[in-house]
Amino acid sequence: MNTLPFSPLPAWDANPPHVLVAGNGPLAEVLGQVLSGDVIGIEALDMEPLQAEEEGGGYPLLKELHSVMMVVPMSAGLTDVARWVDQIWRLVGRFSSAGDQHDLRWVFVPVASESGRIEEGLGAFLAVPSEAQLTSLGYGIWCPQYSLEELGRVWRSIHPKDLLALRARQNRDGRRRALSTLLGTLQGDDPDAVVAAANEVATQFPDKEDFLLDVFCRPPDHHLNGGKLRRWLAEVVTRGVTPHLCSSSRSEVEGWLLSELAPPP
Repeated sequence: MNTLPFSPLPAWDANPPHVLVAGNGPLAEVLGQVLSGDVIGIEALDMEPLQAEEEGGGYPLLKELHSVMMVVPMSAGLTDVARWVDQIWRLVGRFSSAGDQHDLRWVFVPVASESGRIEEGLGAFLAVPSEAQLTSLGYGIWCPQYSLEELGRVWRSIHPKDLLALRARQNRDGRRRALSTLLGTLQGDDPDAVVAAANEVATQFPDKEDFLLDVFCRPPDHHLNGGKLRRWLAEVVTRGVTPHLCSSSRSEVEGWLLSELAPPP
Protein backbone atom coordinates (compact mmCIF):
# COMPACT_ATOMS: atom_id res chain seq x y z
CA MET A 1 0.00 0.00 0.00
CA ASN A 2 1.21 3.49 -0.89
CA THR A 3 0.00 6.58 0.95
CA LEU A 4 0.03 9.52 -1.42
CA PRO A 5 -0.78 12.85 0.24
CA PHE A 6 0.50 14.85 -2.73
CA SER A 7 1.22 14.15 -6.38
CA PRO A 8 0.87 10.37 -6.90
CA LEU A 9 2.37 10.24 -10.36
CA PRO A 10 5.93 9.06 -9.50
CA ALA A 11 4.58 6.25 -7.28
CA TRP A 12 2.10 5.18 -9.95
CA ASP A 13 4.86 5.11 -12.54
CA ALA A 14 6.73 2.54 -10.48
CA ASN A 15 3.73 0.56 -9.28
CA PRO A 16 0.40 1.20 -11.06
CA PRO A 17 -2.50 0.79 -8.62
CA HIS A 18 -5.39 -1.63 -8.98
CA VAL A 19 -7.45 0.04 -6.26
CA LEU A 20 -7.44 3.73 -5.30
CA VAL A 21 -8.68 4.83 -1.88
CA ALA A 22 -9.39 8.56 -1.76
CA GLY A 23 -9.64 9.77 1.80
CA ASN A 24 -7.93 10.88 5.00
CA GLY A 25 -7.38 9.35 8.41
CA PRO A 26 -7.26 5.86 9.90
CA LEU A 27 -10.29 4.54 8.03
CA ALA A 28 -8.76 5.31 4.63
CA GLU A 29 -5.47 3.74 5.76
CA VAL A 30 -7.19 0.57 6.96
CA LEU A 31 -9.22 0.26 3.75
CA GLY A 32 -6.04 0.75 1.74
CA GLN A 33 -4.45 -2.15 3.60
CA VAL A 34 -7.49 -4.41 3.37
CA LEU A 35 -7.90 -3.76 -0.37
CA SER A 36 -4.18 -3.57 -1.18
CA GLY A 37 -4.86 -0.15 -2.62
CA ASP A 38 -3.07 3.17 -2.88
CA VAL A 39 -4.35 5.92 -0.59
CA ILE A 40 -4.52 9.48 -1.86
CA GLY A 41 -5.51 12.35 0.42
CA ILE A 42 -8.83 13.97 -0.47
CA GLU A 43 -7.20 17.41 -0.52
CA ALA A 44 -4.79 16.22 -3.22
CA LEU A 45 -7.70 15.94 -5.64
CA ASP A 46 -8.06 19.73 -5.57
CA MET A 47 -4.35 20.45 -6.04
CA GLU A 48 -3.26 22.24 -9.18
CA PRO A 49 -0.75 19.53 -10.22
CA LEU A 50 -3.61 17.06 -10.52
CA GLN A 51 -5.95 19.51 -12.23
CA ALA A 52 -3.45 20.87 -14.74
CA GLU A 53 -3.56 19.54 -18.25
CA GLU A 54 -0.29 18.04 -19.44
CA GLU A 55 0.94 17.79 -22.99
CA GLY A 56 0.80 14.37 -24.51
CA GLY A 57 -1.44 12.69 -21.95
CA GLY A 58 -2.46 9.07 -22.27
CA TYR A 59 0.37 7.80 -20.04
CA PRO A 60 -0.78 4.33 -18.94
CA LEU A 61 -0.13 4.94 -15.22
CA LEU A 62 -3.69 3.92 -14.33
CA LYS A 63 -4.23 1.18 -16.89
CA GLU A 64 -4.57 -1.44 -14.13
CA LEU A 65 -7.02 0.58 -11.99
CA HIS A 66 -10.35 -1.21 -11.58
CA SER A 67 -11.83 0.25 -8.39
CA VAL A 68 -12.10 3.53 -6.49
CA MET A 69 -13.18 3.82 -2.86
CA MET A 70 -13.94 7.34 -1.62
CA VAL A 71 -14.04 7.98 2.13
CA VAL A 72 -16.36 11.00 2.35
CA PRO A 73 -15.35 13.34 5.22
CA MET A 74 -17.93 14.46 7.75
CA SER A 75 -17.59 18.06 6.58
CA ALA A 76 -18.06 17.27 2.88
CA GLY A 77 -21.19 18.04 0.92
CA LEU A 78 -22.54 16.29 -2.14
CA THR A 79 -21.08 18.97 -4.41
CA ASP A 80 -17.65 18.21 -2.95
CA VAL A 81 -18.13 14.52 -3.71
CA ALA A 82 -19.26 15.38 -7.24
CA ARG A 83 -16.15 17.51 -7.78
CA TRP A 84 -13.83 14.78 -6.49
CA VAL A 85 -15.51 12.17 -8.70
CA ASP A 86 -14.95 14.42 -11.72
CA GLN A 87 -11.29 14.92 -10.74
CA ILE A 88 -10.66 11.19 -10.52
CA TRP A 89 -12.35 10.64 -13.88
CA ARG A 90 -10.06 13.34 -15.31
CA LEU A 91 -7.03 11.55 -13.93
CA VAL A 92 -8.20 8.27 -15.42
CA GLY A 93 -8.83 9.97 -18.74
CA ARG A 94 -5.29 11.33 -18.78
CA PHE A 95 -3.47 8.31 -17.41
CA SER A 96 -5.26 5.32 -18.87
CA SER A 97 -4.95 4.23 -22.48
CA ALA A 98 -8.70 3.50 -22.42
CA GLY A 99 -9.46 7.16 -21.58
CA ASP A 100 -13.15 7.79 -20.90
CA GLN A 101 -13.93 4.18 -21.82
CA HIS A 102 -12.01 2.87 -18.78
CA ASP A 103 -14.39 0.83 -16.62
CA LEU A 104 -14.39 1.52 -12.88
CA ARG A 105 -16.14 0.25 -9.79
CA TRP A 106 -16.90 3.01 -7.23
CA VAL A 107 -17.65 2.60 -3.52
CA PHE A 108 -18.55 5.63 -1.39
CA VAL A 109 -17.94 5.48 2.35
CA PRO A 110 -19.81 8.24 4.25
CA VAL A 111 -17.99 8.78 7.56
CA ALA A 112 -20.99 10.37 9.27
CA SER A 113 -24.13 10.62 7.18
CA GLU A 114 -27.44 8.91 6.69
CA SER A 115 -26.83 6.35 3.98
CA GLY A 116 -30.30 6.87 2.50
CA ARG A 117 -29.79 10.61 2.11
CA ILE A 118 -26.29 10.23 0.66
CA GLU A 119 -27.61 7.62 -1.78
CA GLU A 120 -30.40 9.96 -2.85
CA GLY A 121 -27.95 12.81 -3.40
CA LEU A 122 -25.50 10.63 -5.32
CA GLY A 123 -28.39 9.32 -7.39
CA ALA A 124 -29.19 12.89 -8.43
CA PHE A 125 -25.59 13.76 -9.35
CA LEU A 126 -25.00 10.41 -11.08
CA ALA A 127 -28.37 10.67 -12.90
CA VAL A 128 -29.56 7.27 -11.66
CA PRO A 129 -33.02 6.45 -13.06
CA SER A 130 -35.63 5.82 -10.37
CA GLU A 131 -36.02 2.18 -11.36
CA ALA A 132 -32.26 1.46 -11.39
CA GLN A 133 -29.88 0.40 -8.64
CA LEU A 134 -26.62 2.24 -8.01
CA THR A 135 -24.71 -1.02 -8.21
CA SER A 136 -25.98 -1.78 -11.72
CA LEU A 137 -24.44 1.50 -12.91
CA GLY A 138 -21.00 1.11 -11.34
CA TYR A 139 -21.52 2.55 -7.84
CA GLY A 140 -22.11 1.37 -4.30
CA ILE A 141 -22.26 2.68 -0.72
CA TRP A 142 -20.76 1.04 2.36
CA CYS A 143 -21.12 2.51 5.84
CA PRO A 144 -18.23 2.04 8.30
CA GLN A 145 -20.53 0.64 11.00
CA TYR A 146 -21.19 -2.37 8.79
CA SER A 147 -18.90 -5.37 8.53
CA LEU A 148 -16.13 -5.98 6.04
CA GLU A 149 -18.20 -8.94 4.85
CA GLU A 150 -20.90 -6.43 3.88
CA LEU A 151 -18.26 -4.39 2.05
CA GLY A 152 -17.33 -7.51 0.12
CA ARG A 153 -20.96 -8.11 -0.79
CA VAL A 154 -21.38 -4.52 -2.03
CA TRP A 155 -18.06 -4.73 -3.89
CA ARG A 156 -19.03 -7.91 -5.74
CA SER A 157 -22.48 -6.57 -6.65
CA ILE A 158 -21.14 -3.53 -8.54
CA HIS A 159 -20.94 -3.69 -12.33
CA PRO A 160 -18.01 -1.48 -13.45
CA LYS A 161 -18.90 1.24 -15.95
CA ASP A 162 -17.01 3.93 -17.84
CA LEU A 163 -17.33 7.73 -17.94
CA LEU A 164 -19.26 7.65 -21.22
CA ALA A 165 -22.10 5.80 -19.49
CA LEU A 166 -22.28 8.50 -16.79
CA ARG A 167 -22.25 11.37 -19.31
CA ALA A 168 -24.96 9.70 -21.41
CA ARG A 169 -27.23 9.37 -18.36
CA GLN A 170 -26.58 12.96 -17.32
CA ASN A 171 -27.47 14.18 -20.82
CA ARG A 172 -30.82 12.36 -20.57
CA ASP A 173 -31.49 13.33 -16.96
CA GLY A 174 -34.78 15.20 -16.44
CA ARG A 175 -33.42 17.38 -13.63
CA ARG A 176 -30.46 18.58 -15.65
CA ARG A 177 -32.56 19.17 -18.74
CA ALA A 178 -35.12 21.19 -16.76
CA LEU A 179 -32.42 23.42 -15.27
CA SER A 180 -30.74 23.86 -18.65
CA THR A 181 -34.08 24.78 -20.22
CA LEU A 182 -34.67 27.36 -17.48
CA LEU A 183 -31.31 28.97 -18.21
CA GLY A 184 -32.15 28.98 -21.92
CA THR A 185 -35.53 30.65 -21.46
CA LEU A 186 -33.96 33.38 -19.33
CA GLN A 187 -31.90 34.34 -22.38
CA GLY A 188 -35.12 35.45 -24.07
CA ASP A 189 -37.90 37.83 -23.11
CA ASP A 190 -40.84 35.43 -22.91
CA PRO A 191 -42.29 35.47 -19.35
CA ASP A 192 -44.65 32.57 -20.13
CA ALA A 193 -41.72 30.39 -21.20
CA VAL A 194 -39.82 31.26 -18.02
CA VAL A 195 -42.81 30.40 -15.83
CA ALA A 196 -43.28 27.10 -17.69
CA ALA A 197 -39.59 26.28 -17.26
CA ALA A 198 -39.71 27.20 -13.56
CA ASN A 199 -42.74 24.95 -13.08
CA GLU A 200 -40.88 22.06 -14.73
CA VAL A 201 -37.92 22.55 -12.37
CA ALA A 202 -40.33 22.55 -9.42
CA THR A 203 -41.86 19.33 -10.74
CA GLN A 204 -38.42 17.71 -11.04
CA PHE A 205 -37.55 18.78 -7.47
CA PRO A 206 -40.70 18.27 -5.34
CA ASP A 207 -40.76 19.55 -1.77
CA LYS A 208 -39.31 16.43 -0.19
CA GLU A 209 -36.45 16.42 -2.70
CA ASP A 210 -35.81 20.14 -3.15
CA PHE A 211 -32.56 19.85 -1.16
CA LEU A 212 -31.19 18.06 -4.21
CA LEU A 213 -31.12 21.41 -6.01
CA ASP A 214 -27.96 22.11 -4.01
CA VAL A 215 -26.21 19.35 -5.98
CA PHE A 216 -26.57 21.45 -9.14
CA CYS A 217 -25.54 24.77 -7.60
CA ARG A 218 -22.13 26.40 -7.62
CA PRO A 219 -19.74 25.63 -4.79
CA PRO A 220 -18.47 26.57 -2.33
CA ASP A 221 -21.76 28.28 -1.42
CA HIS A 222 -23.98 25.64 -2.98
CA HIS A 223 -26.36 25.51 0.00
CA LEU A 224 -26.73 29.29 -0.05
CA ASN A 225 -27.15 29.33 -3.83
CA GLY A 226 -29.66 26.48 -3.62
CA GLY A 227 -31.68 28.42 -1.06
CA LYS A 228 -31.73 31.51 -3.27
CA LEU A 229 -32.82 29.45 -6.25
CA ARG A 230 -35.63 27.77 -4.28
CA ARG A 231 -36.99 31.13 -3.15
CA TRP A 232 -36.78 32.52 -6.69
CA LEU A 233 -38.58 29.50 -8.12
CA ALA A 234 -41.34 29.73 -5.50
CA GLU A 235 -41.94 33.36 -6.36
CA VAL A 236 -41.98 32.79 -10.11
CA VAL A 237 -44.28 29.76 -9.85
CA THR A 238 -46.77 31.51 -7.57
CA ARG A 239 -46.63 35.10 -8.81
CA GLY A 240 -45.40 34.87 -12.38
CA VAL A 241 -42.67 36.98 -13.94
CA THR A 242 -42.38 40.19 -15.95
CA PRO A 243 -40.01 40.85 -18.87
CA HIS A 244 -38.01 43.12 -16.57
CA LEU A 245 -37.67 40.39 -13.96
CA CYS A 246 -36.57 37.94 -16.67
CA SER A 247 -33.77 40.28 -17.64
CA SER A 248 -32.73 41.13 -14.09
CA SER A 249 -32.83 37.49 -12.95
CA ARG A 250 -30.70 36.12 -15.77
CA SER A 251 -27.27 36.76 -14.25
CA GLU A 252 -28.45 35.78 -10.76
CA VAL A 253 -29.77 32.36 -11.79
CA GLU A 254 -26.70 31.75 -13.95
CA GLY A 255 -24.55 32.57 -10.92
CA TRP A 256 -26.40 30.12 -8.70
CA LEU A 257 -26.27 27.11 -11.04
CA LEU A 258 -23.30 25.07 -12.26
CA SER A 259 -21.84 26.48 -15.45
CA GLU A 260 -22.03 23.05 -17.11
CA LEU A 261 -25.84 23.34 -17.08
CA ALA A 262 -25.83 26.31 -19.46
CA PRO A 263 -27.40 25.38 -22.81
CA PRO A 264 -25.11 25.43 -25.84
CA PRO A 265 -24.90 28.84 -27.55
